[in-house]
Amino acid sequence: KALDKIEDADQAYRQSISCYETLSQHIGYDDMALYNMGLSWLKLAFLHLEHDRQQDQLESEFEQAIAAFEQARKLAPNDPKIGLKIADAQLGLGQFLARGEKWPAAAESFELAVQSYDKITSHFPDNPTVLFNKGQAYLQLGTIQQQQPQQGQAIWSFQRAVEAFTAVTKAQENDLESFKRLAEAYTALGDLQYGFSQFREAIDNYKAGIATYDRAIAAHPQDSELPYFKAVALANLAGAQIATNDVQTAIKSYSQAIFMYRTTLEKAPDFENAIFNLALTLSSLGTIYSHTDQATEAIQCFSESVEMYEQKVQQTSNDASGYTSKGMAEINLAEVYTRQSHIQKAKESYRAALESFEAALAIEPDDLTAHYNKGLAHAGIAGLLIEESQHDRASAIYRHAIQAYDQVLQRDPQNVDSLYNKGVTY
Repeated sequence: KALDKIEDADQAYRQSISCYETLSQHIGYDDMALYNMGLSWLKLAFLHLEHDRQQDQLESEFEQAIAAFEQARKLAPNDPKIGLKIADAQLGLGQFLARGEKWPAAAESFELAVQSYDKITSHFPDNPTVLFNKGQAYLQLGTIQQQQPQQGQAIWSFQRAVEAFTAVTKAQENDLESFKRLAEAYTALGDLQYGFSQFREAIDNYKAGIATYDRAIAAHPQDSELPYFKAVALANLAGAQIATNDVQTAIKSYSQAIFMYRTTLEKAPDFENAIFNLALTLSSLGTIYSHTDQATEAIQCFSESVEMYEQKVQQTSNDASGYTSKGMAEINLAEVYTRQSHIQKAKESYRAALESFEAALAIEPDDLTAHYNKGLAHAGIAGLLIEESQHDRASAIYRHAIQAYDQVLQRDPQNVDSLYNKGVTY
């Protein structure tokens, strides 16, 4: 039935367009006829965009809508609703182009959209739909600029997105999508500032994003995505806090992120990104505990991280990165056991790491991270054997480590870490 309704809507919009085209042959166009024809093209394009249909025609449909609205604006240059629909069509075209990863063309459409929204916003100062779409255009433009060498411009775009979505949330206090987009804009702004080493500013924006997620969660407690995105922002906040040497506060932020990931998984147990990010965050927290000589806590974090990575690779057995990440967590665990003189447990963890790296390399033979860390695991086992005065066995295993580093250097001859560790191993 839903499919029938889509087909009915498709036909209705096409018939509407045909009527206006026939009308123009008899009496020509006026501004209202052009405006209404543009609306029909625009609704047809958004229908296809929303339901992933007629992809080969979508770009043309948005362009037909824009062309009709532009003709209408020539006849009625002071009609703000025409400018609004031009902006909506440019936004839609940008979304379609971004979906196809046509980044320069998508950025151009989003730039035209924000220019159009900026021109007509004064005519619709309190309209939440206009403000939301304006925020969307700035947010998506900033996302593309962030990927290109235009990161300074991306900061400006994200700031404008924050302004627009803030206005929407004030007008519609329970609008879930507006809260999500506002928090997303704050977090993206924090990520950029972190990249520019503007850690204090990044911390402020991460906190603003987290506070926004809190408001959204209070209004929509059943939404499974909100705890996940709050967890991401908390983990990013912890990274910025570490960069300012605020380690104890970072521990609290990582712990809160872990709690929110677990909350997410209670609602959506198979959420792959939540499983992976929980494992990653547990490793990050374990690293802090390890560096601050809190061995018990570090062992617990790394052990739980390994368990979560195991869950991840069970979900997607052909995921080389999952096996590699699992192996790296097992190396971290082995290193803590080594410092605690738990030699047997350390050996077991190193051997488990080797199994993980072998699994990764069976899927992706050119995984440099897996080859490199395989070398570290072999060297770790060899070091333990030396402590036990098993020098011959240690020598043989050190050769395995060198072979692993050579696998990296064959593919990347200037790999500094592999060159250094190969030298240390010799």
